[in-house]
Amino acid sequence: MIIASVRVNQTLTVSEFSLTPAGGTAALKAILLTSATDPNKMLSSNVVALIPDAPLAAKTTYTAKLVGTNNGQPINKTWSFTTQ
Repeated sequence: MIIASVRVNQTLTVSEFSLTPAGGTAALKAILLTSATDPNKMLSSNVVALIPDAPLAAKTTYTAKLVGTNNGQPINKTWSFTTQ
């Protein structure tokens, strides 16, 4: 699960949240959870979660991309991480 958040009392809206393996061109199939779509109502409006449909591969670098708004201001963030 990849989680992104902004400060408490701010609202994070998402137009794109994707996860792509290094060297890949297609994003992994995943479920996006927001405060509006979380069936357990655990997420607040400042948090989003991306849950891949399958386990991530070991020792693999992935790139996450988040596009949306934080309190109405545009955000476009990209970061990478490597699994153990």
